[in-house]
Amino acid sequence: MHESTLIVRTIESPAQPQTKDVSLFRAALFGAVVPPLLATAAFLLLRTEVWFTLPSPFFLLFMFIQMSLFVSIICSPFGVVFALLCGLVARLWLRRGDNLADVQARVSSIGAMCGLVALWGIGIIFNGGKIVLSAPNWPVSFWSAALGVGGICGWLLPRLARSQQSVVVHPA
Repeated sequence: MHESTLIVRTIESPAQPQTKDVSLFRAALFGAVVPPLLATAAFLLLRTEVWFTLPSPFFLLFMFIQMSLFVSIICSPFGVVFALLCGLVARLWLRRGDNLADVQARVSSIGAMCGLVALWGIGIIFNGGKIVLSAPNWPVSFWSAALGVGGICGWLLPRLARSQQSVVVHPA
C-alpha cells in the first residue's frame, strides 16, 4: 500500500522580527491635513476673547472651518515637507527595530522643532520673502503654539501613518 506523506518545510526566521512600516503617502496626507487643523485650533484657543462676541456656537464652527481653509493654504506646504521628513526618520527607526513609543517620543521632539521652523518660514512669507535670521516678531504664545502643534503632530505621525503591511528587515 502506498501512503501519502506531507512534507513540511519551515521558513527561515529573519534576524529581526517583522515590524510595521511608515507609509510616506500617508505621512504626506497627514502633513496636509493635521497640522493646519491643529494650528487653527491652537489659534482659536489663543483668541478665546473672540468666542464671547459670537452670537451662537454655530458661528464658532463656521469660523473654525473658514480659518482652517486659510491656514491650510499657508501651512500645508510646510506640513507636507516636515511630515515626509519625520516619516522618513520614523521609518528608519522602526525598520531598525526600535519600539513605537520610543520612535513617537523622538519624532515628537523633531516635530516640535519643525513647528518652530514652519512659523519662522511663515514669517518670511509675510515679510515679503526677505530672509531674516532673527525670529519674526510673533508673540510668545504663537511660538509656544507652534512648538506644541509640532510636538503633537510628531507624536501622532508614526502611529497614524503606519502602513498595513509588515516589513521584514534582513541583517546587513
